[in-house]
Amino acid sequence: FGADGAELLTAALSNGVPHPPGYPLYILLLQGWLRLTSWLVQGQNFAWYGNLLSCLLAAASVGVTVQVVSTVLVPQTKWPWLWAGLTGLAWAVAPLGWGQAVITEVYALHMLLVALLGLVLFTPRARWWWLTLVIALGVAHHLTFFLLLPAVLYYRWRTAGGGWRALWQTAAIMA
Repeated sequence: FGADGAELLTAALSNGVPHPPGYPLYILLLQGWLRLTSWLVQGQNFAWYGNLLSCLLAAASVGVTVQVVSTVLVPQTKWPWLWAGLTGLAWAVAPLGWGQAVITEVYALHMLLVALLGLVLFTPRARWWWLTLVIALGVAHHLTFFLLLPAVLYYRWRTAGGGWRALWQTAAIMA
């Protein structure tokens, strides 16, 4: 149920801008991917290359989701790998995600960035600049990533102990 694949491919091939919001990160990634794959695997059309990129990004989002669930469940359950695997399987066969993973569309990259945000948030010793990088890439991809920032801010504030000092430190990290 995607209708933007041809427009995204045309924008990437002509160095143009698709409909708003323009998806700058995705277009740059797609441009590099089209150049690389057309050089490595010759004889295919550009739609096939774009679809392959979406498949790889969606598969990476499944792998990162498994890692996030495993990281969250390690101290709490006996078999975190089992629950992480079941979660990854459920995510891999979800109809909406899979429907966007087999066409040239921006949502596979969005799924990967959201999964990476979860990985950075829930990894105990993650560096603050990883969080900044993932947020910057997410916002460069699509402005709806801003909608996740209040939840990220609240979670970081709560894990830092609460209070005004923790709120100030969390806001400084995200700025």
